[in-house]
Amino acid sequence: MECLSGPLRRPCLATTAGEVGAARPGLATRRGLTAALRVSVLGLAVVLASGLPAVHAQDRSGEDQLKAAFLFNFIRFVDWPPALGPLNPLVVCVLGPDAVADAFAALDGRRIRNVTLAFSHLSVTDATSECRVVFVEGGAGSAPNDLLRTTGGRPVLTVGESTDFLPEGGIIAFAKDGNKIQFEVNLEASARAGITIRSDLLRLASRVRPAGPDALAGQEK
Repeated sequence: MECLSGPLRRPCLATTAGEVGAARPGLATRRGLTAALRVSVLGLAVVLASGLPAVHAQDRSGEDQLKAAFLFNFIRFVDWPPALGPLNPLVVCVLGPDAVADAFAALDGRRIRNVTLAFSHLSVTDATSECRVVFVEGGAGSAPNDLLRTTGGRPVLTVGESTDFLPEGGIIAFAKDGNKIQFEVNLEASARAGITIRSDLLRLASRVRPAGPDALAGQEK
């Protein structure tokens, strides 16, 4: 059930008894993300230092909820160029199958630093002009590279999980280390996008790909 069509489509709130029944899967996902965020408010440092195990591969929905909680925290430690003006709402776009998008849809309506997040489930043909954050699911084929060519140099925080996401120009990529989820950061790409990643987040990354000296100095606040 969606309220909007096109690139800004998002789940509706249930308004009738029948719709409540139809909306239960989404509500369950939201509850799962809320539980994940209860962990995340302790800080990504606690999650990473404690070795919080990744969910088993067969429970993809749980892993996606955890990544959505990570994404929520990434946004907290990222600053967009002031020239963009107020980003309210801040549109978080997801490119991937419905099952993946459902986990991230639970971010819709949440607030960070007085800014409300708005969720959008993209198809490969949708424009990304409204997006300020884009997550690209790892099984999206050639779509990540196509999307990075579209967003390259624009103030969009790109987050992915394929092994070639950072080399192709993505800003943050999830990575697995045994049974743990980690993330890597590409400062060259963030500098090109005009996005500042705070040092609090950089210190928690498993790997940081450096930019040139000037760009790197501008990233670390």
